[in-house]
Amino acid sequence: MRPWTEKAESRFPPGGRLVEFLASVVLVSGMMVLSIGVMIFGIGFGVWLGLGEYDRVNFAIAEGSPFFVLATLFFIAAFGISRFQLWAWWLGLLGSIGGLAHGVYRFFLSPAVPPWVPPGANQTWLSSSPGALFTMVFGAVDLVLLLGAFRSFRQQVSEKGKGAPFA
Repeated sequence: MRPWTEKAESRFPPGGRLVEFLASVVLVSGMMVLSIGVMIFGIGFGVWLGLGEYDRVNFAIAEGSPFFVLATLFFIAAFGISRFQLWAWWLGLLGSIGGLAHGVYRFFLSPAVPPWVPPGANQTWLSSSPGALFTMVFGAVDLVLLLGAFRSFRQQVSEKGKGAPFA
């Protein structure tokens, strides 16, 4: 029989699919947040630095740095969650709260009022910062999933510590 036709064995114990899913979601969130940071840095260093617009390069560094910090938190948390480490769940929770806080803060700083809103109305929930929307969405998704799976994750971590099969 060909090896690729055999049923793939999971490296997670039975019931560990939740942990695999959590690690995957946190990892994808980290990759998406990292891509936004790379895009901001790429525009800053690739375009604005070449044009001699050093104030905009400084702006790109200030705006892109939080994305790299959040991506690092998500990557470390995803690695730890896949290894059934409880500290990684807390780190993922910290990253998701950080993503939510970054998004809400950026929305608060740069409101964009659409033309149909009456003059004088302050719509701080809209923003011209798409990166804030991404960090807020991925932070919220990770927060809901991590909080919803905490009890099951903690139980699987304790079972692993008691000698449950884990290869």
